[in-house]
Amino acid sequence: MKRHSTSSSSERPSKGAKLNEVKCPSYGLTTHARSTSNLCPNKKAKVPVCNPDERVENFVIKTSLSNVCNNQQLVQHIKDLADYTTKVLFVGSLFVNFIFIRLLDDGQAIPIIEQSLFTNIFAVMTGNGKRASHCLKEYFTLFCELTTVDRDSLKSINYSSILSITGFRTRDSLTSGKKKFKNVITTDGHSVSFLFTRIVKRSLTTTKNPSDFIDDIRNGYTSGRQRTTSLDEYYHLCGYNDANFIRKKHQKQHTAQFLKISNLSSLKASNIAEFAKACQERLSLYDDITSCYNENAWSSKLKFQYYIRKQKGVHEICKRLMHGSVKYNKKASIGVKTSSAENESKYCPPAPLDHPDKPRKTTIAFGDGMFNSSLRGNRGAPVRLIKKALQKYCGNQLEICMVDEYLTSQICNRCKNRNMDNVVTEKSKRRVHTILKCKQNTCNIVWNRDIMAAHNILDMFLFIARNNNQRLDIFMRQGTSNDQPSV
Repeated sequence: MKRHSTSSSSERPSKGAKLNEVKCPSYGLTTHARSTSNLCPNKKAKVPVCNPDERVENFVIKTSLSNVCNNQQLVQHIKDLADYTTKVLFVGSLFVNFIFIRLLDDGQAIPIIEQSLFTNIFAVMTGNGKRASHCLKEYFTLFCELTTVDRDSLKSINYSSILSITGFRTRDSLTSGKKKFKNVITTDGHSVSFLFTRIVKRSLTTTKNPSDFIDDIRNGYTSGRQRTTSLDEYYHLCGYNDANFIRKKHQKQHTAQFLKISNLSSLKASNIAEFAKACQERLSLYDDITSCYNENAWSSKLKFQYYIRKQKGVHEICKRLMHGSVKYNKKASIGVKTSSAENESKYCPPAPLDHPDKPRKTTIAFGDGMFNSSLRGNRGAPVRLIKKALQKYCGNQLEICMVDEYLTSQICNRCKNRNMDNVVTEKSKRRVHTILKCKQNTCNIVWNRDIMAAHNILDMFLFIARNNNQRLDIFMRQGTSNDQPSV
């Protein structure tokens, strides 16, 4: 599947002969062809872009396309390009599977799946595959005949017409300053993402143990301030529930189109004729599929809206643990800004707080469990996302201490005994994973597993801080002792 694969080995020179014909332009040796080769004595060492105490960080700025470009002609060209790219990727995914099934039917070996293979495949599809192998061109011709694909609709569009329209800022304005543009722009026709890099200082702070907070505890820390956020509340804050409701409502309004799509033949076929039939059905209904799933970019707009709400929701959860949340503090009564009806996706910053409460220093004992935060069939919990967001706020007013949460969800917080059992429903006799009941006669308390674990993490943090990093014996791992702290 390599380039020029149709020519025989006797017609082209070997790799060693080709290298002997070319000399290095900077040193004159025939062992390499470029001055950037590792064999070149004059190869320049890479100059680091930052100091040893700094690092390069990538970040993405995402906004709506209409907010960054006022040229409507350019916006329309970009939307057309997004639609064209979507169709090419859709047809290309079918064509790639068609090639592999055809090779298996012919008894040929499947080539190495690498970037050059897909480059040649999409080049042939868009009419630019001059250097692609002859077999790829034959396979695409056969694919078009069996599936009745319109080859002209896949031809490359005129990119120069887009680049000739002035709509973006100059390169100097994007590459100067602390934020540098990385020449990567992605868009779905409604939202647009820009990839930037910036140089930030490396974190020199070492991980603190609970005993490092003993002075704060003795100086009057009020421990056990309860702040609750359920998984359902997180999904509501991020707008996922509203998005699902809108999708189901859209599906009811387009029932006929959804029935057509759901009755399509399966692509899981090893026979080339059955696979070609399934491809033909999808390509003939391509306009119906695109209009159903993203007519007037409704799906892209919905994704961008709950992307904004997710950022605001995570920020609100972080403020609940620190200061200034809407749930546990008074709302601001002045300077409230809301999104206009014309542009609902435009972000409006929250109003400044006008109540006298001042932020207090907060220490969070965070469980360091690295296992999956969800069970099969259940929604995932954003534990890592909240932890990463909280670490951005670490400073004078917030500190995080990681605590080993071993057995915190299996030991009763009241009696400190590992004698818990799941509650069983009366009708179905089904064990409820999230509800535990202590079987000690002196306790007999019913716990929510997560709430009990949070109380145990807090108690363990305070005990370790007051006892020089020594854990409670009931929470010790097997094979360790208090002489070997496990935190």
